[in-house]
Amino acid sequence: MLVDIDPSQNMLSVPGTIGAAPMKAASVDVSSHTSLDYSIVCGTSPLVYWYGSTDISTNPALYNALLDKLGANIDMRMEGDVDAKADGFVVNTSGILEGASYKCLLHALDALRINIILVVGDDRLYSMLTNHMKRRVAAISSSSSAAVVLPDTNGHLFGPRIIKLPRSGGAVPRNPSFRRSCRSLAIKQYFNGQTKASDGGSAVSQFTPFLLELQFSDLVIKKLSGLSLTSSMLPVAAKQSTDPVQLHAVNICPGLKHAVLAVCHPHAWEQYEINGNASELYLSGVSGFVAVENVDIEREMLSLLCPSQGELPTKILLQSDITWME
Repeated sequence: MLVDIDPSQNMLSVPGTIGAAPMKAASVDVSSHTSLDYSIVCGTSPLVYWYGSTDISTNPALYNALLDKLGANIDMRMEGDVDAKADGFVVNTSGILEGASYKCLLHALDALRINIILVVGDDRLYSMLTNHMKRRVAAISSSSSAAVVLPDTNGHLFGPRIIKLPRSGGAVPRNPSFRRSCRSLAIKQYFNGQTKASDGGSAVSQFTPFLLELQFSDLVIKKLSGLSLTSSMLPVAAKQSTDPVQLHAVNICPGLKHAVLAVCHPHAWEQYEINGNASELYLSGVSGFVAVENVDIEREMLSLLCPSQGELPTKILLQSDITWME
């Protein structure tokens, strides 16, 4: 199984997502800088969660909640599949590990119950993780709880094994311009598929997306945002009771043009209408994605680029800060 928790350069879906997918042997092309061909997935689509941003620090509460949900679903899959449980899984993390992003990485280690960490060519990160695990082992050794740190064969406590690997001599950091072009290409491949050469030698797309026009009144567009209260704003020893992830209605306006929107699952929206919990929407895997091609204010029509023909499974969409213009 491949698990990708990098919302900036996700291999399994469009930017702004995290997800997991069962893989065939030798199916990952390391030379590719964009999303993987869906044909490598073993008879199923990836499980994808919508984060809605390429920057983890934008909404760490949402990111951590998605990690917890993803980890729980992976555990369920492992329990029901002996081969998958024996194989384990590989996790690709974000390459930006400063401040809130680093704290989210530490949360991912617990949420996904990681037991081996590979640090490639980053001495500082290796030192930070090693010191963090030493402090954790010391803290847990002095307490009665050992939920994450497990005993080895000698009865000592240890955390995930951290291995430092050298970076290949020809490897260089990807600059922001290159990363932006990769994100744009990943979205294009979601709608158009892989580009192949025709008999005449010209490049043609694997799929043909469709344009769907809908009335403003037929759509409900929501946006997720973070709400975190500092300790100074709370009573002494009190914890925040409000959901740190909030859901807000979005007014359809010309500013939505070129935005990439996630399509909610119908069941998720039904549950949200019953209990009003925003988590019903953001902790459910999405049905797919659409891109806003045009916003006609006079006709009150929204033109959406869809990967397949027909009606949307639901008219409930989640906005993001991801945009795409071919």
